[in-house]
Amino acid sequence: MKTYILLLALVLMVLGGCLKDEGNYDYIDLNEVEEITGIEEFYSITKFEDVLLINPEISYKLGDDDAYEYEWSLSHWEYDDELGERVNYEIIISQEKNLEFVADHTIPYKDLFGQFKVNNTTTGVTYTTNFELRVQNAYQYGYFFLCEKDMNSEMFLIRDNGKTIENLYQTLTGMPLVGKPYCMESIRSGIYNDLVIFTSDGPDYGAVMNFDNMDYKWPAVKCFHEENVGSEPMVVNVCSQPDRDIFTIVNGKYYFTGGMAFGDYKPYIGIDVPAVEENCDYVDEMGMALAYLHTTDEGDLYALGSWGAINKVEIGGETVQLPGTCHFMAPEPGGHMYQGGVNTHFIYTDNDGTVNEMVLHAKLDFSTWSNAYTLARTNVFPAPALINAETKFVNSYSERYFYFSSENKIYRYNYDAPEDAPALIVELPEGQMISYLYLDYIQEGWSKYDDKFVVGTYDNSGTNNGSVYFVNLDGTIDTKHEHVCGKIIDLEVKK
Repeated sequence: MKTYILLLALVLMVLGGCLKDEGNYDYIDLNEVEEITGIEEFYSITKFEDVLLINPEISYKLGDDDAYEYEWSLSHWEYDDELGERVNYEIIISQEKNLEFVADHTIPYKDLFGQFKVNNTTTGVTYTTNFELRVQNAYQYGYFFLCEKDMNSEMFLIRDNGKTIENLYQTLTGMPLVGKPYCMESIRSGIYNDLVIFTSDGPDYGAVMNFDNMDYKWPAVKCFHEENVGSEPMVVNVCSQPDRDIFTIVNGKYYFTGGMAFGDYKPYIGIDVPAVEENCDYVDEMGMALAYLHTTDEGDLYALGSWGAINKVEIGGETVQLPGTCHFMAPEPGGHMYQGGVNTHFIYTDNDGTVNEMVLHAKLDFSTWSNAYTLARTNVFPAPALINAETKFVNSYSERYFYFSSENKIYRYNYDAPEDAPALIVELPEGQMISYLYLDYIQEGWSKYDDKFVVGTYDNSGTNNGSVYFVNLDGTIDTKHEHVCGKIIDLEVKK
């Protein structure tokens, strides 16, 4: 009993001591973030051009920010084909308090979720503010030139507002466009437009871009089936029809791709290849569901239709032959076989320095759903000295003319006066050689009307030896961009 009383007294003494402890401790007053202002809910910028400036105002409990770090990020959802699900991608764009940001090739053209984080390094507490950012495309419209520069390829853009952009491909993708340029073509691919660029160097041999938003899609090698074209394909000529059938000449061989070929990508070459054993040098569209292919061995002319249809052109049971190298093919403006009219086609070949013109009438026979051909005329071109391997041709959209280049000059040839000498339209500055010729147009409904020439020239001025002239139909020079890019090889226009 005495022992129990003794223990109870000891406990009461200890408790009494605790109750008398007044304490003497130091408490840390945390420097918390009280408010973040100065960040709007929504921003919009143009990729590569606009600078997004955001200077947030942050109020701290203790008035200083020594214990804080900052982070700006952008994120978006995207479907991953390999994973088979939507994945959220986040990109950190700055770790400074004030944001100064230019969207480069790593930023997609989308409405992005933005977030500003303020992190307390002492406590680990993070304060966030969210916003939305719309990234817009500055390159929807304009003249896209494929150029040769320093033995490699480049893209040069003249926007519809007249502003020029050098080295566009590398700016957009972060990658160089290597190899000598061959050609490029815009092709409908599903609901998108693709820009296919062919160059000489592997392993990519160029690139395929989404021509709507100018994003990189694949290397151009994905367009080839190498068992057909070899390991080093040289693309000579490519054209596509409104129904998206694609006709291509690679290493002298003809290839067809149907517009309805589907898969993980849309290969443009090597699908349903018809048997054409001869070497080919030229293929071009004449109208909806009809193109012509010219061979170099016998000069045979083939008619190409939808879904790979191919037949030799015959008149009166005899195969049409045009020996030599084909320079140019053109349809008569306004002709259309499906409307019951007669379509006139003009073909020009060079045989040992003699330039020959053959004019055909092609008409759809509705009883057999095949083309019937008649020969309108053959004649020798009146000025063969003006035409050589460097000559470029364009057909009028609304008149019975075609235009062609000779050194630094542009001439007009009248289809209805084959004996007349071509008329000189314009002579560009001395020393300029025309490397590309395009006839721009104004469109009203389904009809196109001649507007102006877009002319690419080059000289020996150095690296930027390429110039661009916009020339009116009367020969006056509207605008010019001199020594702005490499030698122009091809052009695609977005309006």
